[in-house]
Amino acid sequence: MKVPTKKVSIAGNEYTIRTAKLRKNHGECDSPRCKNPEIRIKAGLDQKLLLEVLLHEMLHASAWLALSEEYVTVTARDMSHILYDLGWRNDGFQD
Repeated sequence: MKVPTKKVSIAGNEYTIRTAKLRKNHGECDSPRCKNPEIRIKAGLDQKLLLEVLLHEMLHASAWLALSEEYVTVTARDMSHILYDLGWRNDGFQD
């Protein structure tokens, strides 16, 4: 699935969320201290993984220094499974 480029506010910081050609990671998040910080999501993820990666990177953005990678990974995975099981589907994004 492709993520449309979208400007969002996370914990009072303006981010751009967009699809990118990432090799290693499914997603990347810039420090909120960067000029024009971005969340980049790997193109081509299935809906369930896309949801998990979006949550993962938004958790990083929301508490840049406060949350460990392990906490973010486990929490995003748990939240995405709950939301997916409750019927979340990516109807607004396009390939």
